[in-house]
Amino acid sequence: MLGLALSLHAASAGTIEQALTLAEPQMQVKDGAIQGCGYRLKSFPSQPDTRKPILALDASFNLYSNGMGALKAGALLIDAQRTEAAKGMARPISSFWLKVEGDRPTFVLNGKFLPASTPGYLLGTVDVPSVAALFQAVWEGKPMMIGVTIKGDGIDRIYSGVPQLTDREKAEGTQCFGELLDQMKAALEGGKK
Repeated sequence: MLGLALSLHAASAGTIEQALTLAEPQMQVKDGAIQGCGYRLKSFPSQPDTRKPILALDASFNLYSNGMGALKAGALLIDAQRTEAAKGMARPISSFWLKVEGDRPTFVLNGKFLPASTPGYLLGTVDVPSVAALFQAVWEGKPMMIGVTIKGDGIDRIYSGVPQLTDREKAEGTQCFGELLDQMKAALEGGKK
């Protein structure tokens, strides 16, 4: 029994690093109609050691017009010594989660991750209330955590920070989300006739 408890503890071990987290609104549009809205969170250590590559965590959450929520995440190593903007080298991950401070972590449904179109990234579906809570946290400026497990590592890499966004980015995300909810409501009311 002790062995099982120790193995469970080791699987969830990780240190929390304070991070600078940038939030960017996302909008998926088809034929002028909004198909989905979300935010991309790019998170970097607050006080990186610039003498070695920096690990950046990249996560996003989206809500789609079909009532599906989605999470996507990955990790990138960025060479801090390069003067030009570097895209970074993907570090394949085996799992990830997002968490609003004070809430339970948001995991993908059934723990089923799928490879994303971005090499090394994973994605999965989540329920609508979980995605709505993530939107609310960004808008209210609540601290959020991003946790990833890089393949081959025995610990979660966890970054914690308040998502930073401009008033314009907040307004864009709020407007997209509102229009998407209006579309979903209209579709539901049309189906009841």
